[in-house]
Amino acid sequence: KSAKDRVRVTAQLVDAIRGTVVWSGRYMKTVDDLLALEDTITAQIAHSLDIRITHGTRRSSGGTDQLEAWNAYVEGQNAYRVFTRAGNIRARNHFRRALELDPDYAEAMVALAHTRLLGLFETPAEEWAHALAEIAQLKDRAKQIAPRMPRLIELRSLIALTEGDLDRALSEAETMARLDPNGAESHYTLGRMRFFAEQYERAIDSLRTATRINPHHSAPYASHEAFAHLALGQNDAAIDVLESVAVQWPDYGPAHAYLAIAYQLAERFADAREQVALMPRISPPEVTVRSLELRFSPMQDRETANRIVNAARQAGIPD
Repeated sequence: KSAKDRVRVTAQLVDAIRGTVVWSGRYMKTVDDLLALEDTITAQIAHSLDIRITHGTRRSSGGTDQLEAWNAYVEGQNAYRVFTRAGNIRARNHFRRALELDPDYAEAMVALAHTRLLGLFETPAEEWAHALAEIAQLKDRAKQIAPRMPRLIELRSLIALTEGDLDRALSEAETMARLDPNGAESHYTLGRMRFFAEQYERAIDSLRTATRINPHHSAPYASHEAFAHLALGQNDAAIDVLESVAVQWPDYGPAHAYLAIAYQLAERFADAREQVALMPRISPPEVTVRSLELRFSPMQDRETANRIVNAARQAGIPD
């Protein structure tokens, strides 16, 4: 082919925290080869960094060396981060697929357990024992493979929260943040536990750190920050955060419900009703008064928890 049919591509992998180039590569490809270039770059990054496809550097990190399993895991994470019922079900199927391809993929075990925990809010009480048993089994299997994996520690923190042991939940989150100080999920987990422990200013700091590390998946980080502002009586700050979430992540299921709560607490009642009306246009209601009661049940600050739930009810969020 002639020179005009060829394209030069330069790719870099940059550490977003330190601002340093971790890997770079240069390619000369024909136009017809461009569709395959992404796979080539992914494979060469993995080879150059001597990684096992996922976050760690060896099997003991909880990762996998099977590309199809990793692809299923990534698809699951993308579905999970939408935080809707349908997204959670899709994520669960992807994580199960990853484990079919690699039964020792500890990160997929933990991710699957997370989908089960998220689904507890919509699981009938008589089925909780079965769901919790599966979560415990996944946790124990992952622990045998990668006992210091940060997401496993996050799972332990969330399990402790579900069991009503807030002190242990906060302690596990602090451990996770120490082990993985550059991980967005570490600071997100710590921020959530600080919120439940009535440490609202510190929660905001942690959640903003999570957003700074990973702005591309920060809708839940920002949403929890907004609730910390509401707890502090900073309604306008919460509204600013949530309005930004609704614009930047229009597919984020809870956005309109959370914004309705903030408007209700700010006595902007018409705006609150408008947000509730938008909820079923995006998807079936993913946030209900009952789910909010469960979600905020671990809070030490019962007055704030009740205020949030009552605002949801008054705004017209369904029971």
